Amino acid sequence: MPDEIKQLILVAAIILVIFLIVLLIIKLKSKSKYYVKNPKNKSLDKKIRKYAMDRDFLFLSDVFLPVNNEKAVIIDNIIFGNKYIYVISQKHWEGTLKGFEYDTKWMVTYKNQTNYVDNPLISNRYKVHVLMNFLGEKEEETIVNIIAINDHTNFEEFNVPALESVVKMKKLFKTIDDFERSSTLNDIKEEEIERIANLIYEESTRIKKIK
Repeated sequence: MPDEIKQLILVAAIILVIFLIVLLIIKLKSKSKYYVKNPKNKSLDKKIRKYAMDRDFLFLSDVFLPVNNEKAVIIDNIIFGNKYIYVISQKHWEGTLKGFEYDTKWMVTYKNQTNYVDNPLISNRYKVHVLMNFLGEKEEETIVNIIAINDHTNFEEFNVPALESVVKMKKLFKTIDDFERSSTLNDIKEEEIERIANLIYEESTRIKKIK
């Protein structure tokens, strides 16, 4: 094959690769306008830290727990209150959020574009289940499933069971305070909270080292 033809093929291949890369970048930027796939909110982590310290609650962030020998889940935040253990999932979307409690997908609409996202209530219920299995004897009635959604997302109040809540991040701490204040449960013993928190922390640390 003549050198001129080889050079033309090489140039054509380079142009095709550049075109595909540009197309991918444009597609990713377009998607990010109406849907961001749950980046971790470090600012909220700091607020949770301060909130927990102000109320003398223990807390953990970025918690790994085993599903089996090959799989683990990650929990954004766990707060150990006096009455409940709060399993918190952070979600970050733009636009209007719509859905129902048991829908597998919820709809996010932004600037006339629609995307379907996994129902975070269901996802976090699974993580609550994993946590309960890990703790063994822990009662389901002491664990609260909370979905904290960034304040720029618009949504109407969701109908959820008693120990679940979907709230904007600015209302997260009031929601926890309301759960604590309205509960008729006895306080969890301090040494029990410390034991549970240490178990979770040690297992999460072990999994992180493996990863």
